[in-house]
Amino acid sequence: MNRGDFLRTLAMSGLAVFTSRIAAETEPEYPTAAPKVEASRVLSYTWEDVDKYPLTTSLAFVPAKNELVTGGDDCHLAVWDLSNGALLKHFRADDDWIRSLAFSNDGVTLATLSHNGSIKLWDTGEWKSTKTLSKVGNGAESIAFSPDGRYLAVCGYDPQVTIFDIAQGKAKTTLAMPGAGNTVIRFSPDGATLAAAGRSGIVRLWDADTFKHRKDLRTDGRRLLTLAFSLDGALIAAGGESPAIFVWNAVSGQKKQMLSASIGKTFSLCFCGSDILASGDSLNSIRVWNLEDASEIARGYGHTGTIAALHFDLDKGELLSGGFDTTVRFWPFLKQ
Repeated sequence: MNRGDFLRTLAMSGLAVFTSRIAAETEPEYPTAAPKVEASRVLSYTWEDVDKYPLTTSLAFVPAKNELVTGGDDCHLAVWDLSNGALLKHFRADDDWIRSLAFSNDGVTLATLSHNGSIKLWDTGEWKSTKTLSKVGNGAESIAFSPDGRYLAVCGYDPQVTIFDIAQGKAKTTLAMPGAGNTVIRFSPDGATLAAAGRSGIVRLWDADTFKHRKDLRTDGRRLLTLAFSLDGALIAAGGESPAIFVWNAVSGQKKQMLSASIGKTFSLCFCGSDILASGDSLNSIRVWNLEDASEIARGYGHTGTIAALHFDLDKGELLSGGFDTTVRFWPFLKQ
């Protein structure tokens, strides 16, 4: 979808698109004036659901079941019915902050990673833990399933990535990182590439079949907090404490774009098509970028906390966001 089609879709969606400036104390001044958009739906806890509203820092979507799973600092998992917004299940999954979630491609298994390094696999039919993998050390941050479901990759404070063989239930190998304090790990959707990044500001790439180091992608050296592959695996984007978001060709390593995020930290990234990238930041906003000309083409507001997780529902053309304000919001930026 090109920029013109994207903006026409926004105009037809019936969303409240407005151009007036929000009060200065609630919205910092930005260098551009992209159309501002409100969420179409919001999922939120009530006091009847929980004793403490958790920071939502991870979310995973199961298309076959039309369900969403969220995790956060209350050590619990929440399972939501997306058809009506009902909270189906809320249960304690560990003794520490749930930092990351990952579904196998068939939706049968959910992997959870806690800050204390605990890794658990869950059967999504009965929501029972089926296996606990060996801990990877405190400060664990991110987990990812390979698209074929054979491997689970984990990173955290230690200067390495650990690869688990799911069938054997144990570590297969470890991969060296440029330094400690690694925050994010991702497999490309085509299963060809594994990427990880963190404090060093370097994105390290491996061949996902052989786990041989392929190349390093360099930024301005500031801590990276998030990575995202395009749906075809051709592009990879990285963001964090830098005032820029970096986009490369995932195969050649050639830099394609450097987006001027400029204010706040970028905590989450998600591709919404081959040339459209969404970013979530510490200023509670979602920004949507056209990678053809590096322009910001829409901005979503409504969260009152950092946007820590993004997911794009390809079938519905809908972006989902989770934030420190405990809510999940739906943005039909590309909805037909």
